Amino acid sequence: MIRNYIQANIQAALLEVYTENGPPIHAESLRVPQDYFFYPEAEVYNAPAVLIIPNLIDFRKDQMGANFVDAKQQIQVGVINEARTREILTYQTWRYLSAMHKVLDQNRLTSSDASVVCTVVVTRASYSGIDKRQNMQDNVFRQEVVLSCDVFHWEQGGGN
Repeated sequence: MIRNYIQANIQAALLEVYTENGPPIHAESLRVPQDYFFYPEAEVYNAPAVLIIPNLIDFRKDQMGANFVDAKQQIQVGVINEARTREILTYQTWRYLSAMHKVLDQNRLTSSDASVVCTVVVTRASYSGIDKRQNMQDNVFRQEVVLSCDVFHWEQGGGN
C-alpha cells in the first residue's frame, strides 16, 4: 500500500517542491523515480529509485489484547540518486527528501475495502555519504536519503 501511494503521489510532490523553491540552480531537473522495490529485491535499478526496508513490527498484543491487528511497524524509505557532480547531487537529494516527506508524513492510507488503515509518521531522515562511481560512459556520484518512519497499522480480523 505504501509503495503504491508513493508511486501515485511522488510526481505531484516533486512539482510542489519545484513551485516552493523555484527552478533548479542547475540545468538538471529532478526525474520521477522509475524503480520502486522492497529490500532485498534491489539487485538492478535505475536511479533515481525508491527502496522500502521493513525493519520491525510490534503487534502490541500485551497492550491491546484484541482479535485484530493494531500494530506499529518501523520502516525506512530511501531514495537512491545519481548525478554528474557532487553539487547537483546534493541539491537534488535535498529536494527528493522534501518531496518524499510531503508524500509520507502524517498520511493516512486506507485499503479500497477499508479493512486496512495505515498512518505513516516520518520520525527522522539521514543521508549516506557520497560515492563516486565510474561507469563506462562517465563519472557518476551516488547518494541516498533515508526517511525512518513509524507506520501505525490497523486491520480487521487479523488475530485469533
